[in-house]
Amino acid sequence: MPSSSSASSKPLSPRKEPEALIDYPGVLLWKIENGIATITLNRPEQRNTLDFQVVAALSEAFREAAENDNIKVLVLTSTGKYFSAGGDVNHLLSESAKGGADEKARRLEFYLTRNMLPTLSEQIDKPTICAVQGPAVGLGMDVTLACDMRIAAETARFAESFVLRGIVPNGACWLLPRIVGWPRACELIFTGGTVDAAEALRIGLVNRVVPADQLESATYELAERIAKNPPLAVRFAKRIMQKGVHTDADTNMQFMTAAQTILLESRDHQEALTAFLEKREGKYVGQ
Repeated sequence: MPSSSSASSKPLSPRKEPEALIDYPGVLLWKIENGIATITLNRPEQRNTLDFQVVAALSEAFREAAENDNIKVLVLTSTGKYFSAGGDVNHLLSESAKGGADEKARRLEFYLTRNMLPTLSEQIDKPTICAVQGPAVGLGMDVTLACDMRIAAETARFAESFVLRGIVPNGACWLLPRIVGWPRACELIFTGGTVDAAEALRIGLVNRVVPADQLESATYELAERIAKNPPLAVRFAKRIMQKGVHTDADTNMQFMTAAQTILLESRDHQEALTAFLEKREGKYVGQ
């Protein structure tokens, strides 16, 4: 296990050789092992700021994970001391300096594309976990909110700094009240202030806080526990919970009944019952 100081400067990665590696040069790393995909923001020199290329690559990586039946859980990490310092201001300024209609079109395209980030987890019916080793600021924080679960190192910090720059959050106005409640979301968004890992845990922003040198093991322990379960049941459960945010209880129960009807006839359900009676771990095929 690496020391606290070294853990903040290295990308999280599964402990064995990955089965597949997809590289978005200078932007993202993508590893897949034992049903767990790891997407790593890989711009440490730029504090993992998010420009058009990064946003597009991240969206593409999530889409590919959604379509890959070998992936059961998705983990999002980053390299360096920052999880992400937010939108790439230098990129925006350089685009603005070009001027003209093309510049306005490029800026609009960038904002429309990055508006997709908060809905990344909505686009994938597999659980997503974000491991946060350092500051997650502005758009960087919104990316963490887009994941289903967040595990933070003690060195993590969170800030919705958009209003300090004269704009509104890209996803926090919708996501944050659903995660921490209306009053706390208002305070975080209206002030643009920073909360440390301990406060993030207290208000329910993160699932747990661990020492920096335990972030990797804690993240993959959770991912592995989920990945061992019948994948169809996990995916249906996520979809039902997602629909529950937008529907009433009766409608959500209808979704649950439809899903249960399918699951009761699945091979994985029969295997789960057999494994329970035989006191062994199940071997699930996602059918």
